[in-house]
Amino acid sequence: ESENTTIAHNTAFNNSASGVSLYNSSNITISKNNASYNSQNGIFLNESDENNLLNNTLNFNQEAGAKILSSDQNNLTGNYAI
Repeated sequence: ESENTTIAHNTAFNNSASGVSLYNSSNITISKNNASYNSQNGIFLNESDENNLLNNTLNFNQEAGAKILSSDQNNLTGNYAI
């Protein structure tokens, strides 16, 4: 649970879950990260509102590049996922 935070310029590779996860968080900016080859998702938001996912690389994750559940008013811009 967090708010008004920035997560930027990180690498999250080969994790047993998601590379970056937010739960019950708001006003978080996740930008210019590389979250790839994870066992679940590159970025996972659950019950998290009004966040910005900007210019992230989210390649070859087993479930999804970005997975968003029960979350409102999130902005996804310039992300890249294969």
